[in-house]
Amino acid sequence: MRRMKPQEDPSCIIVGAGVNDVVPRTPQAQQDCLIAADGGLDFLRAHTLTPDIVVGDFDSVSATPLSSDSPTSTVISLPAEKDDTDMTSAVKLGWERKYSLFHIYGGLGGRIDHTIANLQLLVSIAEHGGVGFLHSSENVITAISGAQLHFSAESATPTEMVSVFAFSDTAQHVCLHGLKYEVSDGQFHNTLPLGVSNEFTGRPATIGVGTGSLIVTLPQNSLPESVELKRSRAQSFGTLTTHVSSLLAL
Repeated sequence: MRRMKPQEDPSCIIVGAGVNDVVPRTPQAQQDCLIAADGGLDFLRAHTLTPDIVVGDFDSVSATPLSSDSPTSTVISLPAEKDDTDMTSAVKLGWERKYSLFHIYGGLGGRIDHTIANLQLLVSIAEHGGVGFLHSSENVITAISGAQLHFSAESATPTEMVSVFAFSDTAQHVCLHGLKYEVSDGQFHNTLPLGVSNEFTGRPATIGVGTGSLIVTLPQNSLPESVELKRSRAQSFGTLTTHVSSLLAL
């Protein structure tokens, strides 16, 4: 069992080209890694934040990523035709640098296909033994698999909405404690939105799943105090893809 604190522990902060309506937390030197995924570079430039890494095919960035305003950044240019999204490539780079905690901005809104791809990415992070959070100005979304989210009474405002959905066909041993509607050792299915529109109560709360995967939507100001992970951290998230695989090739 490993425990992480999403608001304190070293994290990989990724900014993408989706709707960027919240400024990412300031990276802590020598602890965090800031990555611009393609057009996310424009947002970071606008807020005078210099990424450690810039990655993508640069089809959504307005200016060249090689300009002199970020001479300390590592730039990784990828072809447009490849299997991975630029956001997935950014997660692979963060994983390679030993991060298990990811805060992702600019991954919601805009193109719905990119939003769905980023939800899949959250689940993949969870299944590899990490945890990721997709941030917007109103909500944060995370995914867990063989893990528990723990909320203190202070981090969960009463009546604030929290929803829990099965992402896998079946999510088993689901627990929802300290919420308005509680579940002990439940089973959720991805065709039945049973966990929608639950509420925090002002008490400490726990959301957990034994097998399968859950997507959890939260208010932006209600990050869990800690995450308990039962899965071992995978050694690799995979290598960067630079071409279309035979699965997709014509």
